[in-house]
Amino acid sequence: MSNEKKKKKEQSLGHQLIPEHILLTGEEVQKILKRFDISADELPRIKKKDPALAIFDIKAKAGDVIKIKRKEETGSHDYFRVVIDR
Repeated sequence: MSNEKKKKKEQSLGHQLIPEHILLTGEEVQKILKRFDISADELPRIKKKDPALAIFDIKAKAGDVIKIKRKEETGSHDYFRVVIDR
């Protein structure tokens, strides 16, 4: 990664409006789907080329599930998105 890309990533990661994005394992996905009694198709979507995935250097493919950890005044909350190609 170039120095310019590293600097841009560090600046973006420090911004409060970009919550942490985490690629879940297959096992983690199954636990989430079972917990909420849903299928992956029922999750909100995130595009594979979403800038937040690039900032966190996540190499996701269609069908992967991303956990988004948002810090709010009431605490930290997790949100889930399924990756799509479009």
